[in-house]
Amino acid sequence: MQGYNSIPNSGEDLPQKEEVLTPNIQTNDEYAPPPISTPQPLGNINPFLPQVNYNNQNMVLIGNIPVSVTLNKRTYVPNPMTELEICDSVSIDERSQHILGWQCRYPNKYEITSEGKYLFRCIEDGDNCQRNCCAANKREFTLYFIPITDEGSLRNDDFQNSVIKVQKPFNCPFFCCKRPEMTITFSQGGQILGKIEAPFSCCDPVFLVYDDTGGCKYYISTSCCQCGVACNNSICGLFSTNSYYIYNNNSRENSIGTIIRKPSDIGGFDEVYRHYKVNFPNEASTNEKLLLINAALMIDYQMYDTKISTNDNNN
Repeated sequence: MQGYNSIPNSGEDLPQKEEVLTPNIQTNDEYAPPPISTPQPLGNINPFLPQVNYNNQNMVLIGNIPVSVTLNKRTYVPNPMTELEICDSVSIDERSQHILGWQCRYPNKYEITSEGKYLFRCIEDGDNCQRNCCAANKREFTLYFIPITDEGSLRNDDFQNSVIKVQKPFNCPFFCCKRPEMTITFSQGGQILGKIEAPFSCCDPVFLVYDDTGGCKYYISTSCCQCGVACNNSICGLFSTNSYYIYNNNSRENSIGTIIRKPSDIGGFDEVYRHYKVNFPNEASTNEKLLLINAALMIDYQMYDTKISTNDNNN
């Protein structure tokens, strides 16, 4: 007889463990759901959304959830004026922000890029009372073009670093009288680059570009029979694409360039982002390209920055 502390001589005295058979179930990978922990890419996301770095991946916050995205990488150039001289087009991205439920608004800020390269920041400076009580095409303001050469200048709002200064006086347009205009000068020395004017027109909006000699260089216009022009305050107008055609003032038959207003983005209850692309004429000089960029800004203020105003292109 074996005692309680004795060890069995063989494994035959131990109870045998039953083998559990696992059924081999094959799944079709075509219908298999993706792993829950894998972030799903959503493509290009609005660059103004809050960005975070999560597990060394590019993410944006949608609500409180980090989502993997593909961000448009932009680079810096040592001399934006030199880059502007050789580029064929530029993109203008504007951020118009309002607080307290569409009541109080910040100055407009623009980023000007060319093929993924930073060129300038354009910052509005003006009276807060006019900005919140007057239509954009009536109020007085000054725009400063600040070169973007590194990450520090990308966040720099110091007007002393500007290279171009744009001044728009206060006016109350009434048909042919007191039409809106913007004068462009170099910040250093004050040399006049030219002027942009929005003359009276019965139907189609018109913008005139004058060079440093005072002569009219370009004539810009588009058809009024478009949702984004006739109903620019509506939801339809907000997401419309409109092309403004650039003509040589001496020959207005064939366009030589375009200013394209792209659909706007909604960043939140109180934020609207407007986007433009300027395709320059082939023979345009650097100064003429700067004038056409400001023509796009004049179109933005006159036609689409209508938080306070209505569609009052001609009055």
